[in-house]
Amino acid sequence: MHNTQVSKIEALSFACLLVPALFLASSSIPLAHAAGTLFISPASQGPFSVGTTITYQVNVTGMDPFNAWDVSVKTDPNILNPVSISVAGDILGSVFQVANCINGSGTGCSITDGAGVAHSSAASGTGIAFSGNGLLFTITYQVVGTGFSYLTIPPGLDILANSGSAVSHATAEGVYGVAPIVSNPAFLIIPAGSFENSTITVNSINGFAGKVNVTAVVSPSISNGPSALLTNSTPFTGPKVSVVLSAGGTNKVSLNVTTTAATPAQIYTVDVTEASGILQHSFFVPVNVEDFNVTASPKSLSFVAGSFATSTIGLNSTNGLEGNVTLGVAVSPVVANGPVALLSNSSFTGTSVIVALATGGNIATATLNVATTPATPAGAYSVTVTGTHGGITHSVVITVTVKADFTVTASPASLSVVPGNFNMSNIVLSSFGLTGAVTIAVSVLPVISNGPSLLLSNSSSTGASLHLGLMPGGTNSATLKVTTTATTPDQAYTVNVTATIGSLKHFFLVTVNTVDFSVTVGNPSLSFPAGSSGASSVTVGSVFGFAGNVTITASVSPFVTNGPLISLSNSTFTGAGVILRVVAGGATSATLNVATTTSTPAGVYVVILTGTNGSLRHSVLVSVSMISSFTLTSTPVAPGSFIAGGSAASTVTLTSIGLTGSVTLTVSVSPAGASSPSVFLTNSSSTATDVIVKLTSGSVGSATLTIGSTTSTSPGTYTITLTATSSGRQTQEASTPVSTLQ
Repeated sequence: MHNTQVSKIEALSFACLLVPALFLASSSIPLAHAAGTLFISPASQGPFSVGTTITYQVNVTGMDPFNAWDVSVKTDPNILNPVSISVAGDILGSVFQVANCINGSGTGCSITDGAGVAHSSAASGTGIAFSGNGLLFTITYQVVGTGFSYLTIPPGLDILANSGSAVSHATAEGVYGVAPIVSNPAFLIIPAGSFENSTITVNSINGFAGKVNVTAVVSPSISNGPSALLTNSTPFTGPKVSVVLSAGGTNKVSLNVTTTAATPAQIYTVDVTEASGILQHSFFVPVNVEDFNVTASPKSLSFVAGSFATSTIGLNSTNGLEGNVTLGVAVSPVVANGPVALLSNSSFTGTSVIVALATGGNIATATLNVATTPATPAGAYSVTVTGTHGGITHSVVITVTVKADFTVTASPASLSVVPGNFNMSNIVLSSFGLTGAVTIAVSVLPVISNGPSLLLSNSSSTGASLHLGLMPGGTNSATLKVTTTATTPDQAYTVNVTATIGSLKHFFLVTVNTVDFSVTVGNPSLSFPAGSSGASSVTVGSVFGFAGNVTITASVSPFVTNGPLISLSNSTFTGAGVILRVVAGGATSATLNVATTTSTPAGVYVVILTGTNGSLRHSVLVSVSMISSFTLTSTPVAPGSFIAGGSAASTVTLTSIGLTGSVTLTVSVSPAGASSPSVFLTNSSSTATDVIVKLTSGSVGSATLTIGSTTSTSPGTYTITLTATSSGRQTQEASTPVSTLQ
C-alpha cells in the first residue's frame, strides 16, 4: 500500500539536520498556512529495458513561500535504483545542501535512509523565501529489474519550511512501469464549489483476470467536505464500482471529486482501492481544495456627511487558489443622496473591479472609497464587498456611520459702522447631513456703555436669538444688524455668533469697527502782533478703517470788525474750506492761515476747525492771541538850532497797532536845569510835559512838542526825549537833539 498524505510535521525529529538556521532545533515545527502540492514528475513512465537510465523530478506547485526542504523519495530497489541527486535549476537558486544521500550513502544521511531511498535536504543560500511553482531536485534512476515501482514520498519525509515554520502541503506519488492501479492526474486542485476528474487505470498484473471492485474514500471526512464518486463503463456511478480485467488487459474508471462553496479549503486524500478476493492495491489521490477570503481594514468607517473615507479590501488565496476575482460593492440602505461606494485598483475605478490572485500566500488588494455629499442623510449604512471566482463567492461588510454636522459663516465677516449708523452681515448655516432646527444667538465684546447693539432677523422673526431649520445639504440664513449711536466709542468690537443643536455647537466671529476720523492741529495756540499772520497744519486721520472725503471749514470767534482773516489751503485749493480725501488707515493735511491788519483789535480769538463726512462731525480749536502795540514817531525839531530866547517845535505821532486805549506821552530835556530850555506837549485837550492821547485799533493820535528858551538859557546842545506809555505795560521812546546859540 502506497500512502501519500499531508505532512504531519508535529511528530518529527530534525536531529538529522546539520544547519540550525534551516529548521528549528525542537522536535516540532509550527504549521504554516496550507497551500500547494509536492509531486513527482512525470507521474508515470516506462517500463524500459533493464540498464536504462531515467530521471524523475521532485516539484512544487501553488506552494506558499519556503526557503528550505528535506524530502526523501522511496522506490523498489529491485526495480528502480536511485543513482544520483542534482539540485541544478532548483526554485531557490543558490542552495546549501545539507543532505545528498543515495541508498543510505552520501552526505547528511539519516536513520530513515536505506536501499531505494533518495534523500535531499537543502536551504536557500540567501535565506530568501520563494513561492509558486518550480523544481526542487532531480533524481537519476537505473532500471535494474522488470515490473513496476511506485515512487513515494513517505509522510514525515516531505518537509518544506520557511524560516523555522513548516509549510503544509499535499504530496503526490509517481509510478514506474505498469502498476496495478494508477491515477491520472496524480493529484487534483479544485476551487471550492467546483469539481475535477481523474482517470483511474486498473491493470492486470502477472496474467490476472477477473472482477475487480474499485472504491473511493475521502479523508478526512468532515461536514461539507468533498464527495468522491466513481463511474465505470457500464456506466454505473457510486463510491464503489466493478470492472472486469482480462489477462494482461486494462480497464478505466472515472473518479469525480466534487466540492461545494461551503467546503473548507484544505488538503484531502482520496483513497482509491482495488480489490479482488485477497488481492488489494491502493493509490492515494491528493485533493487540494482552493478558496480565497475577503477582508477589510478598517471594517468600520465614520465621518461627517460631505466627506469620504477609505478601507483596504484584501484578497487572500487559500490553499493556492490563483486567478481573477471580481469584486463588487453595494450600499444598504439605498436612500436619496446616500453614500456612493467605489472600488479601485491600480488600473480601474468603478462599482466592480477585477483583482488577480496568485499562489504563495500573496495578498491582493483594492481600495474601497465611500463618498458622501452634504446632502447625504446622517445615519448607519452597510457596504458589502463581494468577491466572486467561478462558483466561489465571499463577502465582507463594512459599517459606515455618516455623522451630521453643520457650519456657520458670516458675509461679510468684518463690518465697519459709522457712529450713529448701522451695518449688516448675512449669517449662513450649511447642513452636512443634518436635519433639525439650529439655534443661533449673538453677543458682543467688550461690553461697554453705549456699545453696539445687535439684532438677528429672518423672514419670520426678529430677536437676539433665532431658530433656523436645516435639511441635509441645505442652507438657511439670518441677518445680523449691528447698530451704534453717536456716543458709541470708536474701537474694535467682536460679535460672537453661536449656533447650537443638541451637542453640536459652532462659533463664528464677526469683527466690528466703529469707523471714524480724527481732526488734529499742529499748533493749537498762535500768538503774534496785529498786522502779522500765523499758520498751523490741520490733519484728518482715518480711525478703524475710515475712508472718504472730509470737508474742513474754519470760523473765528469773536467776529469783530477788522478781525482776523481765516483761510484753509492744500495742494490744489485755498479758501474758507477744503475737501480732504482720506484712505483707510491714512491721514491727509491742510494748512490753516490766520492773517491780521494793524486795525485788527488785540485780544484772544478762537478758530474753530470742523471736519464733516455725512453724519460724522469733529471739531478742533486753535487759540489766536493778538498782541496790541503802537508806534511813536516825531518830525525833526525845527529849527534844529536857535538863539536863546527863541523856540522850536516838532509833531509827535502815535499809531495804534491793535491797541485801543490811552497812551501817556511824556517829554523831558537833558541836561536839565534852570538855564535849560523848557519843553511841553500840546494836544486837543491839554498842554503839559505829559499829555494823554487816546487811540483806537488802527488809529493815529498826535501832539505838538514845543521847545522854548529865554535870554538866560545857557547855550549848548540838549537832548529832547519823548516817552509813550500804555497801561504801564508798553513804552516807546524817541530822542532828538536841539541846540541853543548865544
